[in-house]
Amino acid sequence: MTMKQILFLGLLIMTLIYGCIEPPEYPIEPVIEFVEMSRTSVKAQITPSDPNRELDTLYITFSFTDGDGDLGGGSFDTTNQNVQLIDSRIGLVDASFRIDDLPNAGVTNGISGEMTVMIPKIFCFPNSEPRDTLIYTIQMIDRAGNLSNEIQTPPIELICD
Repeated sequence: MTMKQILFLGLLIMTLIYGCIEPPEYPIEPVIEFVEMSRTSVKAQITPSDPNRELDTLYITFSFTDGDGDLGGGSFDTTNQNVQLIDSRIGLVDASFRIDDLPNAGVTNGISGEMTVMIPKIFCFPNSEPRDTLIYTIQMIDRAGNLSNEIQTPPIELICD
């Protein structure tokens, strides 16, 4: 066999193998899963705020998949909030984040990856106990308005004293 024939045969085999790989099938709604949290206890902001109090930053990481790849705010949309964190103490959105368009990575429209959100300040309520507990419920929204499943963080101890 000549070198050209060997090269051609190698390319043919690689093409056949690549053509047999099925891209993953994801639902069109985003699906998220909790991965990790940087800490389970944080020094929280006391109201009224004390500018001399050193606060802890919390990082929450979760994975995501989306079958039609329409996560993100759109190139020109600066108002759309795609990730919401709901504070268990009040049952309302406490923090929301805007993510830019996430590019598709391959021949299909589906995307997957991990995302980390940073929460630089968590507040204690007036007259709260020196220690309080908070759980965040997290949900994503794609450009079509599809809501992901909800995930929850482990309990976060707030140090309010």
